[in-house]
Amino acid sequence: MAIHIAIQWSVPEGHEADVEAALDAVSAHIEADHPQIQATRLLRQFTGAEPHRAYMWLEEYASLGAFEQLKGTPECDVVWRPIRELMLPGTHRQSLWSDVGKRQWRPSQAR
Repeated sequence: MAIHIAIQWSVPEGHEADVEAALDAVSAHIEADHPQIQATRLLRQFTGAEPHRAYMWLEEYASLGAFEQLKGTPECDVVWRPIRELMLPGTHRQSLWSDVGKRQWRPSQAR
């Protein structure tokens, strides 16, 4: 069963372009150095309970075992540093989710 690491944080409004440029570097690093990460996804909160601007970064792994085999590299710290420097204090969270419902994902038929 697939699992997802969900990383959430908030930055001051007006830094969206900075965060998204930094995440381009994260994506390139993952593509080059972490084949066990099957997919990534970025969500940005438009409105809601989290301090603005809130982000959620998801990394998909084939299994918990695949995640446990992940070896961080010095480059991981380098590419995440610009994002960590923008994070509002107390907003960083990381959690692990099992993807029990992915088999029910369907494309919209309304398109």
